[in-house]
Amino acid sequence: TWASASKDVGNQTRAVLGSGLPWDEAAARHYRDHPNGAAGNGTVMRAAPSAVRDAAGTLDASIEAALALAAVTHGDPAAGWGAAIVHALVHAGLRGEDPLDALPAVLDRLPAGQSRFHEVLAPDWTPERGHHPDGAVWGCLGRAVWAVRHAASFADAVTRAVDLGGDADTVAAVAGGIAGARFGLDDIPPRWLAPLHGTIATRDGLRTYRTEDLRDLTDRVLAAVT
Repeated sequence: TWASASKDVGNQTRAVLGSGLPWDEAAARHYRDHPNGAAGNGTVMRAAPSAVRDAAGTLDASIEAALALAAVTHGDPAAGWGAAIVHALVHAGLRGEDPLDALPAVLDRLPAGQSRFHEVLAPDWTPERGHHPDGAVWGCLGRAVWAVRHAASFADAVTRAVDLGGDADTVAAVAGGIAGARFGLDDIPPRWLAPLHGTIATRDGLRTYRTEDLRDLTDRVLAAVT
C-alpha cells in the first residue's frame, strides 16, 4: 500500500490520507485543526508532472486542476495556490515562453490573503531573507524560483537550489520542474539522466523504472490529452 511502500511521504500527507475521512473532507479538517501548519511544500513538490499533463489545455483549466489536486492533501489555500503558480510557469514554458515572464499574470490571479507569494517571488527577493522556512510553500517556491531566475542552465538551477541547503531535495525538485520547462529536456546533462532509476509499488508488485520509462510515460500522458 501507499502507507508502507511509498518513499518519503510527508507528515501532513500521511495524516490526511490515513485519517479515514472522505478525500474531500480530510485535508479541510486537518487545516481546521492545524491552521498554522497546513501550508507545507508537498503540493509544489509534486506539481510539475500534473502541469505537464494539463499543458495542452487552457491556463484556467491547469490552475483549477492544481487547486483540486492540492486540496486532496493540503487544506490551506496557500498550498493550492503555490501549486497553481507552478502549473502556470510550466504551462508557459511548454508553450515556448519563459516561465518567469508568466509570474506577473499568475500573481494577479491570487485571491486576497496570499500576499506572501508576491514577496517571495519578487525579482529582488533572495533566500537570505529567511523568515519564510523552506518547509512551507512560500519559502520553498521562493527559493526554487530564485534558483531558476539566476541560472544559465538546467544544471545551474538545480545546483543553486541544492547549495541552499535546508530542505534541498524538495526545493531542487521544484526548481527542476520549472527549469525543465524553461531550458528543455536537451539541456539536462546526460550524466544525470543515465543513472536515473527508482522502484515503485504497483498492483502487480514492485516495478523498477529508468529514464526511458519516464520519457515513455510522459509521451503517453501527452498523447492522451492532446
